Amino acid sequence: PAEREYEETTVEVSMPIGAYVDAHVFPTCGLASEKAIIGHLDDPATFYEPERIQAQILWFRRGYIEYIFPNRLPPDAVLDSLEISFEVCSEAPLHHSDWPSDITLWINGHEVGTWTSPADFGGERGALNPSWWDNSNSQYGLLKVWKVTVQGSFVDGVRISDLVLGDMGLATGSSIRVRLGVREDAHNIG
Repeated sequence: PAEREYEETTVEVSMPIGAYVDAHVFPTCGLASEKAIIGHLDDPATFYEPERIQAQILWFRRGYIEYIFPNRLPPDAVLDSLEISFEVCSEAPLHHSDWPSDITLWINGHEVGTWTSPADFGGERGALNPSWWDNSNSQYGLLKVWKVTVQGSFVDGVRISDLVLGDMGLATGSSIRVRLGVREDAHNIG
C-alpha cells in the first residue's frame, strides 16, 4: 500500500543528458554518444551541435549546463519534495583517483548547494561503456541524489543548505530550470 501511494503521488521526468538548453563550458570539455565523440574535443561550440541530443556523457572543467523540466504537478497537489539524481564525477585529464571537484546545483536560479566529488573515476572499466571508449578515459561516476524539501536541501540525505521549496518559485504549470556546474570561484575546479 505505501508503494502504491508513492507511485500515485510522484511525478517523474527522465531527461536525456544531451537535452540541455544552455551551456557555458570551458576546456577540457566534450560530448560523446554511445557510438563516437560528438564534434571536437575541448571546443565549447561542440555543446551546440545538433548531435548533442544523442550524448551519453559530457564533461567540462568549469562552467555549467542547464536543463528545463516541465512542472507536471497537478494544480491541487502540495509539493513536499523535489529530487534530482544523476551520475557525476570530477573532470581530470584522462582520469585521476584524487581529483576533488566542487559541483553546484541551482534550481530556478537559486543555488541549492555544492557537493565535492572526490575523483575522476577510472582504472576499472565502466559497466555500460561502449567498446570504443578508451580505458584511459573516465569510466564511471557516483549516483548523487539532490533533494529539496520544506526542511532544507540535501545530497544523499546530508544537509547542504537551508534552501527550502518555498524559496524556489515553483508554480504549477511553469517550467523548472536546473543548472549543474562548477562555479568560477570554486575551491576545487575540474
